[in-house]
Amino acid sequence: MPRPTSSAANHGDRTARLGWTIRTERLCSPHTGHGMDRADLLLCVKRLIISELDVRDRSEHDILDDEPLFGGRLGLDSLDALQLAMAVEERFGVRVPEGEQAKAIFASAAAIADFVAKSQPPG
Repeated sequence: MPRPTSSAANHGDRTARLGWTIRTERLCSPHTGHGMDRADLLLCVKRLIISELDVRDRSEHDILDDEPLFGGRLGLDSLDALQLAMAVEERFGVRVPEGEQAKAIFASAAAIADFVAKSQPPG
């Protein structure tokens, strides 16, 4: 059950507007994503980026949806790309292609969320 939180009003996501937070583990547990609305999936992707790539000085609200993940202000590099690809595969149960296709998928948090949404089986 979500718990009310006094800091929720400071966050821009839907659950915060309701005055509740949902623990990341529940919202973004392994193989989640299917049936999740885009805003929640995007939030999971941002939280995955923060936790897996050790950019803990950032919050999910600091990562813009369409902001380039590599070569930009986040300071991510090719090793981060490999680590992120493995984390996306494990967390969402999808297979990330290699090469040019992967570059497009990892262009931004929104691109990753779109890939996950399209890659998961129906039902």
